[in-house]
Amino acid sequence: MFKDLRSGFIFTSMGQFTNIIVMFVLNMVLSRILNPAEIGVVALVQVFLYFFQSLLTSGIAPAIIQNKELDEDDYSSLLNFSFLIGIIISIAFGLLGFIIAKIYKNTAYIGLFWSMSLLITTELTNSVPNAVLNKRKQFKEVNIRLIVSSMLGAAVGVTSALMGAGAYALVLNLTFISVISLVLNFYTSKIKIKPVLNKKSLKKIIGLASNQTGIGVIIYFSRNFDNLIVGKKFGDATLGTYSKSYSLMLLPNMIFTNIFQPLFQPIFSNHQDNIPYIREVYLQILKVLLLIGAPVTIFFVLDADKIVLFMFGNQWSEAFKPTAILCSTIWVQMTYTTIGPMFLSCNKYREQLKQSIISVVILALSVLIGALIGDLIVMSICVAVAYILNFFVGGAMLMKLALESTFRRFLRLLISPLLCAIVIIIPSYFVFYYIDFGGVFIELLLRGLLILGLFLGYLVVSGELKNIMHIFKNR
Repeated sequence: MFKDLRSGFIFTSMGQFTNIIVMFVLNMVLSRILNPAEIGVVALVQVFLYFFQSLLTSGIAPAIIQNKELDEDDYSSLLNFSFLIGIIISIAFGLLGFIIAKIYKNTAYIGLFWSMSLLITTELTNSVPNAVLNKRKQFKEVNIRLIVSSMLGAAVGVTSALMGAGAYALVLNLTFISVISLVLNFYTSKIKIKPVLNKKSLKKIIGLASNQTGIGVIIYFSRNFDNLIVGKKFGDATLGTYSKSYSLMLLPNMIFTNIFQPLFQPIFSNHQDNIPYIREVYLQILKVLLLIGAPVTIFFVLDADKIVLFMFGNQWSEAFKPTAILCSTIWVQMTYTTIGPMFLSCNKYREQLKQSIISVVILALSVLIGALIGDLIVMSICVAVAYILNFFVGGAMLMKLALESTFRRFLRLLISPLLCAIVIIIPSYFVFYYIDFGGVFIELLLRGLLILGLFLGYLVVSGELKNIMHIFKNR
């Protein structure tokens, strides 16, 4: 299993880091061309788009990966079902734009909903070849596709923005990425197109797919309920500000956790009957993510204003405080997203559903409290508290219900990352407060290097560096 993890880690790292760099540049350019209101309008459309995608695609991939009895004919049949259902739902999504335009009193939503409806068909169809590639552990092909589609999509997005496409520049970016991904995944997976719709193929995955679809919808609400409330209560411009802060909070998660998370189910599912082995490997990976999360969280919190200025420009100054607040949960974001795949890898589907329901209830209550009693700052605080609570609740449930261990074992993982954070934050705070390094980029660079140096020093002195290196050695 460690050999598969190492191989997958290498190729997934290449894909994710390239994708992050491309999206980083795209964000910097578009944030200086588009205003907060335009960003907010697209962000709200994406909330509904992700709901439809979660409803349709979240169950298919896990079910295909987990089922070892599917053959090539099943894949062809599932591909056809996905395409036909995608077309029907895309039309429904376009019609939804009229309702949303009336609710939010903005006719721009009508055109945006129709223009983004194609994404539902392409993403649903793409879920089959993408799952097949991951099931076969073809991580190289998956991440080459990610690199190519991200670069071409970003080029289209920037070009269209410079030509005055406005909010539609983001739509074109997403559409090109989705279409190119589908074409490349279809080519590399070698799934044959056959005029067949076999109900037996659906029956093979319907049980797990239904369970995962329910969980996907719950996760969707936990990730997007705040956007719906912010957009309705505070308006498009404030939603645009909040979405930028939120995207910065998720940036480290995209870089680090997204390297490991796609590998969990394809690899761990082959050891689903050996819970002690899965537990020990997972806890080692979780501790690494917690250690990395400590310096990253500190950097983003202490330098939130400068990161926003550097990435998005002066027009996003309202995002300074929300970014600092939300980024205080980066260490949570980098670890919490691994809990769901671990439930799945251990075949604990019902337990995963219970944990997801509790998670969305905690977050929804926190968002409503934030909206009722305060402004965007209070909302950000409530969301941050909810994420931290969900981390501990989810961790406790995972250890007890899936990994056959105790919550105390989970808490012990936090000791070393907490010490690491103390070692970093005390000198960093005083250096940042009393020393002016110059321009924004130079300040971010030097402060980042200082935190990195303190982090590496802690790893060496504490012996954690040896432990991390040991994970990627053969056993």
